[in-house]
Amino acid sequence: MSRFKDQVALITGSGRGIGRATALKFAEEGAFVLINDLHEEFVNSVVAEINSLGGNAAAAGFDITDREVAAKAVQQIVEDHGPSTFWSTMQAARTCSLQKRMPHGTE
Repeated sequence: MSRFKDQVALITGSGRGIGRATALKFAEEGAFVLINDLHEEFVNSVVAEINSLGGNAAAAGFDITDREVAAKAVQQIVEDHGPSTFWSTMQAARTCSLQKRMPHGTE
């Protein structure tokens, strides 16, 4: 399937469990998936798995609980991939403009 062809999905907590399954599904549906998790070895494993299955994934290793670090990372993702990136956390999944979600100048 290619429901998300030419779209980008940033999946936080995607190094294992539900996050990993979510990342695999987005990749199966054609999205370029950015894998985010605090554990680099899990990130690398999921990226390799998706790419070996014919999908397209890359690491997006940053700590989402650090507001400043996350804001800079999201800004870079928007610059690299555009503002209409899917963003899924394992607490709540949503589609949004990352620039609106992580505006400049937040605390």
